[in-house]
Order: sequence, then structure tokens, then C-alpha cells
Amino acid sequence: MWLGPQLMVYSPGERWEESQDAHGHPEWSASPRRSWNYGILAEGELGIASWEVGRKPVTGEMFTLEGAPVWLNVRGARIPAWLLRDDEAGPLPDSPVLDYQALERFKLYPYSAARIRVAELPQIAWGLRADLH
Repeated sequence: MWLGPQLMVYSPGERWEESQDAHGHPEWSASPRRSWNYGILAEGELGIASWEVGRKPVTGEMFTLEGAPVWLNVRGARIPAWLLRDDEAGPLPDSPVLDYQALERFKLYPYSAARIRVAELPQIAWGLRADLH
């Protein structure tokens, strides 16, 4: 998702673990702290028209989630069928996605502020599911 020239991404946060097989050298691995498999709601009254842009003054920590000077508050939902493959996000589901969980609010951050990030989010099909009518 682009906000002017800035690529905005979803970050599930990060959890760092020291490798036990480092053989005397510091070696760490990062994994997502929360679910990463979200689709975004872009259409309708809860889509782009309702997204909010958050801003705060630029600080020395602008390349972190906490210090990011701009973000988007968006709506979307987890997509349970979108799974990891070889410790990476599996193939992007075709949009619009019909099988998703409850709508949630979450933030998109500048690409440079997130070390673990999802830059491509499928679009969920709000209003096309039979249980929503």
C-alpha cells in the first residue's frame, strides 16, 4: 500500500531468539510476535474511505515501529488458509479472499520501520460472503 512515495507494510512485531548452535559466534533468529497472515479491506464504507493517517514528529528513532512518524490505521482480517511455507509467507491468496476471520483494526508502517514485514496484502471480499447479508 502506498502513501504518497512511502511504501506502507504490515508488521507482526518481532521476537528474537539466540541460536543454540552458533558455535561461539552470536547468531540470532527473528520470528513474528503476532499473526502475520492478514488481508486488507479496501472497498466499501469500512475500506479506504475510513482509513486514518497517524502522524507524529520525526525523532532519531524513526526507523522503528515505535518511532515511525507516519502510519495508517486500516481494517482487515486474518486469513487462516494463508500459511507459512519454509519459514516464509506462502503464496499470496487470490483477491478477493472470501474465507477470513472477524474484522480488526491494525496499522501499516513505513517499510523502513519494520524488520519483519508483509508488503503485499490480499484484499478481503467484504459484503460478498453470505453470512454478512
